[in-house]
Amino acid sequence: MVDVGPVVDAVASWPWRRVRAAAELAGLPTLVVSAEHDRIAPPSLGRALAAGIPGARYVEIAGAAHGVTIQDPERINGLLREHLTGARVSWSSKASPRG
Repeated sequence: MVDVGPVVDAVASWPWRRVRAAAELAGLPTLVVSAEHDRIAPPSLGRALAAGIPGARYVEIAGAAHGVTIQDPERINGLLREHLTGARVSWSSKASPRG
């Protein structure tokens, strides 16, 4: 197994304050998506990022890992369509978004 500790530390130290500030100042609707088993950018970081942006929506993809955009592109695309259009998409996957 690969030691991802240094990568996790680097991601955790990334300047999230700038991302939060930019989204808040721009007043943009914000969608933060995390994968349940992501060891590189764990859900705790996604939840913290979303919590720091007023009105942000947080979705955690159950059963997914860091490559969730490759593992479940239909699901990710559906979330993006929902976010951009405001229309809810029905899911064929067993997992459901949280948030």
